[in-house]
Amino acid sequence: MIIRLLLAAGAVALPVALLPVTRQESVRDTRADSVSYARQTASAEVPPPPWAEADAADSLYRAGREAINRGDFRRAAALFGEISAKYPRSQYAPDAPYWRAFALYKSGRDDDLR
Repeated sequence: MIIRLLLAAGAVALPVALLPVTRQESVRDTRADSVSYARQTASAEVPPPPWAEADAADSLYRAGREAINRGDFRRAAALFGEISAKYPRSQYAPDAPYWRAFALYKSGRDDDLR
């Protein structure tokens, strides 16, 4: 009985050991690519860290988001434009052009978008 179990275990382990090296390498490469992609995309989706409240552009960013929530899209566009102009190295600077374009789009005038 013990011999049968050992033979069965060997029969299962043998095909895994005989997998071509290229297959194993391709799985490893795919996994590495997935991890790399996840790290790149995750950084784009993370909101500014809590310590960004000390950022000089924080009050403008919050006022801009509040203006969007109230439907005051022209004011929001102006506030987000001010972030890009005054604080280009701020934590909020990468998001400001998106929110400015969004506010201009929602304002309804296509001429402002160009």
